[in-house]
Amino acid sequence: MRWISERSICSGGETEFPQRIEHLWPHQNNRPKPAVGSGDDALARVMGDMVLLPDGTVLIINGVSAGTAGWEYGRNPVLSPVLYQPNDPLASRFQTLNPSQIPRVYHSTAILLRDGRVLVSGSNPHTYYNFSGVIYPTELRLEAYSPAYLDGTYSNLRPKIISPTSQAKLGMGRSLWFNSASQAP
Repeated sequence: MRWISERSICSGGETEFPQRIEHLWPHQNNRPKPAVGSGDDALARVMGDMVLLPDGTVLIINGVSAGTAGWEYGRNPVLSPVLYQPNDPLASRFQTLNPSQIPRVYHSTAILLRDGRVLVSGSNPHTYYNFSGVIYPTELRLEAYSPAYLDGTYSNLRPKIISPTSQAKLGMGRSLWFNSASQAP
């Protein structure tokens, strides 16, 4: 089986703080990439983090819209995450989500947790920890992003563990049983 790339991510940055666009475009039989602003572009950002979510969407979060990574060169934090939905129509694949109040620039991260939330942390564009007297202080607070699929209205679509019924630890030779979303009551 041969793997065929469907999307590419392009990004960049310079120290003179120009705006750089990170966008995705389809690779389909020499089809030209769409022009920037065609509706298939994410918000301009560099140093962003991308997390593949269990429902097949991609969370694009953190970063700045101008500058480059590290050492005080990033500007204009992008506070609004974007959800990339690859199965939606071309012009509506990117959905802007509610913004954070915390600028997360260089050395920020986002990771998918076991419960389906995304842990967002970090930001330190300095050589050392620097908590005052700078544009973007070192950030140690954590945030948790809860995707829409965790809303209670979708609980009947999620698999449910049916055995073991307690929080018992599983070990070698033990089984874990669950029902799939199609078998959920």
